[in-house]
Amino acid sequence: MNQVDKLDQFLNDSYVSKWLDTQEGISYKLYALFKRQEYQKVLSSFERLEKSLSNPIEASINYHVAESYFQLGELEKAQKYYKEFISHHSYMSQSSFARLRVALVSELLDAPMDKVLGSYLEAIDKATLAQARVEAKIRYVGVAYNRKQVVTDGDKMILGFLDIKDDEKPWVTGDAQLLLWQTRLRSFITAKNYGDALTYYSTLPVDTLIPIHQKMFEEDGTEVVLGIMQQAYLKGDHAKVVKIWGIYQNKMGKFLKNNKQALY
Repeated sequence: MNQVDKLDQFLNDSYVSKWLDTQEGISYKLYALFKRQEYQKVLSSFERLEKSLSNPIEASINYHVAESYFQLGELEKAQKYYKEFISHHSYMSQSSFARLRVALVSELLDAPMDKVLGSYLEAIDKATLAQARVEAKIRYVGVAYNRKQVVTDGDKMILGFLDIKDDEKPWVTGDAQLLLWQTRLRSFITAKNYGDALTYYSTLPVDTLIPIHQKMFEEDGTEVVLGIMQQAYLKGDHAKVVKIWGIYQNKMGKFLKNNKQALY
């Protein structure tokens, strides 16, 4: 029996149900639904009971409702409950993730750039959990640097956020690792530093990734190769264009052919 099943058994005990107060009992039930990824049931249960709950809403209820709205793509509602969580429960370590989500939702909703960047900086500065802080740092670079049309020497300071501290390194795994790889690679592309981009790309285990992630990196790799070919073409170094094409046409041929107009 896993932990969620044990929790269900615990909550269904008649003695336990009498002992728990209303919000505490709801908190356990919503947590069990959330852990089973039954996000719509979390929200249906909450929306049915919301008017009976006293304010502020119990922390676990508040956070899992916000996360459920986020997972279902209802970003405005998610934002509302993340902000309520921060307002009433900022002393809790989970507020680190709530602030990260506020910034990410702002980005996804195309909020003004200064608001998005300010939200990420707040998530970085106020994070008590390294896992939340490192993701906020990486995403900050993605917005502050990688979206620029032209980068200056002064902008390079932004890349310092990609320096991972010792307490953050254990959390750079899974999705965070993919995000870091992608952000570093795209920082080279943004600066049109295609040579370093290709060197970095060659160190990534792209062939071992699942297809959807592999495709994402191969498309970025194609942009790198096209950038090198275009720079060579504009310099009149046609031999280099042919050489690069010969090296990468088999590996990235379908993407290169789809984007060959970028050379001209």
